[in-house]
Amino acid sequence: YRACSFATLDPSSDQEAFEICRLYGQTGHYQGKLGLLLMGPPGNGKTSLAVAILGQALAREQAPESLRFWNVPTGMYELRYGRLHPDHAARHVLALTTHDLLVLDDLGKYHATPWVMEQLYLLLNEIWETDKRVIITTNLPAAALVQLLDPCLVSRILGMCYEVPLSGPDRRN
Repeated sequence: YRACSFATLDPSSDQEAFEICRLYGQTGHYQGKLGLLLMGPPGNGKTSLAVAILGQALAREQAPESLRFWNVPTGMYELRYGRLHPDHAARHVLALTTHDLLVLDDLGKYHATPWVMEQLYLLLNEIWETDKRVIITTNLPAAALVQLLDPCLVSRILGMCYEVPLSGPDRRN
């Protein structure tokens, strides 16, 4: 994804989503919301748009350490089964919220165990309480997020994020 930028992405398959993301990247908010929820089927550019937003933040000379991309399934797996002691996972999850802009990629692509749900609650609640900027990508529509996550988490996500539905073909094929 290093080559993803608004200059290299093709906006033709979803011009409205492209423009929303470009404006968010310039200002750090959209329609009064500090976050974006990029939703759509696999392969239609959600992660590429999120990375392009991070690139715009870097271009505005924002310190690289203030930005963070975190793939939720991979991150949860590493927290649970990696070298980190599971009792310290919450501290590492909360450390994600110290960044000025956090991308949470692939929300909903994991086995929703009670432990995972607890970590997601800690993370999303802290983002909500501290008014952090966040971009969330998911293959799930809002109704499916309600089925997967606790309703209070979905309420927080929808409260802080402008919903950006993406359509279009799978660009990976």
